[in-house]
Amino acid sequence: MSKIEAHAPVFLAALAGLLAWFGLPYWSEYLTSRGQEFENAFGPVFDFSTFSAGALFAIYFLALSRSDGFLGKIFETRTFQRFHNYVSKSVALNVTLSMWTAGFMVVGVSNTVGFVISLWVGLCVWAFCASARVVLIFLFMVRSKGGRPLAATT
Repeated sequence: MSKIEAHAPVFLAALAGLLAWFGLPYWSEYLTSRGQEFENAFGPVFDFSTFSAGALFAIYFLALSRSDGFLGKIFETRTFQRFHNYVSKSVALNVTLSMWTAGFMVVGVSNTVGFVISLWVGLCVWAFCASARVVLIFLFMVRSKGGRPLAATT
């Protein structure tokens, strides 16, 4: 696993947060001119983050429940330890994102400082990229070279 894979989600989150910080006035103006509101993003982000937290936990549980075959053999490897770390971080990011978004949905963002919105945008990107990384690694783990799923007992 490369350093790019390990650090890409946080790097992209920082980049998105910076872009949001500098582009927030233009973004807000653009949305307002189209009759949209920033708050319209909260529902889909909340849905994504809550679904992702549950799905990632299910992926992790599935990986842990397989004590035989290929998955059973990799539990002790450094690769699985990194995978465990990635899943834990991703679940924590998605739970944090869902709670932060729920707060915005209840309180609103009319008096919120642009810096806080920029952090939220960065967290959204971080959670999405971290979730995608876990799903892709899990798909690689359960596929054989021929593209078929690994058998339960090998």
